[in-house]
Amino acid sequence: MQPDNSALAALLNSSTGQQLAANPDEIQALLEYHVLNGSYSASAITNMTQFIPTALTNMSYTNVTGGQRVEAMASGSNIEFISGLLQNSTVVQADLKFAGGIIHVIDSVLTLPQNVSTTLIDGGLSSLYGALNATNLLDMVNGFGNVTIFAPSNKLVSHCTMKDKWS
Repeated sequence: MQPDNSALAALLNSSTGQQLAANPDEIQALLEYHVLNGSYSASAITNMTQFIPTALTNMSYTNVTGGQRVEAMASGSNIEFISGLLQNSTVVQADLKFAGGIIHVIDSVLTLPQNVSTTLIDGGLSSLYGALNATNLLDMVNGFGNVTIFAPSNKLVSHCTMKDKWS
């Protein structure tokens, strides 16, 4: 998957792009996240969700066994790749073949998945973040790998009597 020129320009002109420019390791991780392990033609992406492994295996950026994955699925006539914080990238040109595989041009840069703390805050789950922080579990949870976390919404937590202690 390769972001088109406008997607790269938008990234470079953002605060995220400026942060990336200062960190070559993060640029490498972002580029590796845009490379899928294996050749996947557009017809191989169906309306059934698939989690396809990427070339991003650097443990500084992923603690998922076998490396980071990106979600892929067909939605109507579109092929979409869903990355960190559920950011959608749509294929605007599919199946450009080259000697080593296939390129799909996408309309936005995939976002790298973040640790639990950042994901909770960015995902609007500040009550769970506060609960984990108040109970000194945040660092431990940030270190987890290969886990699935069920996070109650802030609305649900607001009904809980412990809310004031967590926030």
